[in-house]
Amino acid sequence: MKSERKGKTLGTLGTILGLIAFGVGLLHFTFGPIEEPKPVESVGPYTIIHYPDAPAGSFEVSSGNESIFVRHGGDAAIMHPKFKVPLVMVRDTNHDGIPDRLDYDVLDSKGNLVSSASDYNYDGQIDRRIVVESRGDNKPPIKSYVWLQDEWKEMRNFGRDSDGLLIRKIKISNEWKRIDISAYPFKLGD
Repeated sequence: MKSERKGKTLGTLGTILGLIAFGVGLLHFTFGPIEEPKPVESVGPYTIIHYPDAPAGSFEVSSGNESIFVRHGGDAAIMHPKFKVPLVMVRDTNHDGIPDRLDYDVLDSKGNLVSSASDYNYDGQIDRRIVVESRGDNKPPIKSYVWLQDEWKEMRNFGRDSDGLLIRKIKISNEWKRIDISAYPFKLGD
């Protein structure tokens, strides 16, 4: 009986590590009140945790107080163990069961964002990137870029519209054009 349990435990851990290693698609992080997590199984220093109110198939792998991997609905994330934030996320944004977006962040030794990149259609071309610059002047330290018309274009926020949504614009031919990045492909407006 004990050896059966050990085999089952190692099989479960192997499955989890396989998901991590191969990035099999899986995470719509919805941070909000959640029920008390329920530890399901422990394997050496790792604990598999289930959140009762999360979508089916959701779980977390942790070691001590460090979250290592999270699966939530159709998305998955490899977590920074010290800062407890996602470093790499594979997403199924249209909920068809197939991964279609990849996001990754780079943090400094204090856990501050250095840069972020997103591949919105999972084709290997980064579509949006954010770079944080440390500067002493009054210019914004965060710059955002989108890949459009075969080149990087700086994107800026120009307040909010009447619905409260950010107005984002990029410069094309010396003219600021509105851009909608809520869905891919990005859409240019007036």
